[in-house]
Amino acid sequence: MQRVNILLEKIKELNKSEISMLDVDLMLDYIRVLYADVLEYRNKLAFQVQIGLIPSVAPTRQPVPEITEPLVQEQAKEKKEEVTFMPPVVEQNGPREIPVPQQKDLKSLIGINDKYLYISEVFFNNKETYEQAIQALNQLEDLEQAKSWLRQNVEGAYRWQLENEALQSFYALLGSFYEKK
Repeated sequence: MQRVNILLEKIKELNKSEISMLDVDLMLDYIRVLYADVLEYRNKLAFQVQIGLIPSVAPTRQPVPEITEPLVQEQAKEKKEEVTFMPPVVEQNGPREIPVPQQKDLKSLIGINDKYLYISEVFFNNKETYEQAIQALNQLEDLEQAKSWLRQNVEGAYRWQLENEALQSFYALLGSFYEKK
């Protein structure tokens, strides 16, 4: 995260009244690097949550202030229009789960930035192998089958280092794909 702070400082330094095209290009480059760093940090955390190194913390819900009828009527008088009071909807069984559609294609989970990251760092710029791997992984039933297939068909050829953050991100993505399948 130190690099993130340095990049933010560089962007602040470039924020001046007379700005040149070169300054704008520098800002764009710093922002790209900043985005990549934050995305890498996020993927690292997601992988750690996935394998259980750190707990997943759900955001806490803030209490919704109660709307009272007199307040609504008072606001209606100010606006000189009639408002009918509708009581707030209170959920009886706690927060409702939003159904997530099943992902049948691994490609649909991979954003463009992640795709280029995986091709360059996990598959060492071999787009054909990346495409073949994604196609094969789509056919498998669970994460264990996927890991086994990757060990037999890809890992040895590319000498994967398990501490590689891009590889960790790839495995985290696979975990979420098979979890939803």
